[in-house]
Amino acid sequence: VGYLFALGLICRRSPRFAKQVNRFAIPVPRIYHALAILAIVAIVETSPARKRGEINEYAISSIAFLILLNPINRNIFVPNGPSKLKSGAKNAPTTQTLIAGSTNAESEGRRAA
Repeated sequence: VGYLFALGLICRRSPRFAKQVNRFAIPVPRIYHALAILAIVAIVETSPARKRGEINEYAISSIAFLILLNPINRNIFVPNGPSKLKSGAKNAPTTQTLIAGSTNAESEGRRAA
């Protein structure tokens, strides 16, 4: 639970902690990853299926794979920057700005220098 909820919140609030997490290359889960795991566990545990343990194991490992595909700090894993997907908003904060706490203007200024 700490990994799913606390790590993302602490990384957003503390740039120093986020830098350390990035240094160790720990993929930080997004909030919807944590909510999906909680929903899956609740649904599976309340179902009448006989093999709930196996269903939980499969579902949670699938979400863990999705965390590896799209963590908050994806920019440290992708060689050419945060993402090649185009978003509708031009000034939307990137993953790097969420983790590092800088703005797009600041990061553009650093690239130009």
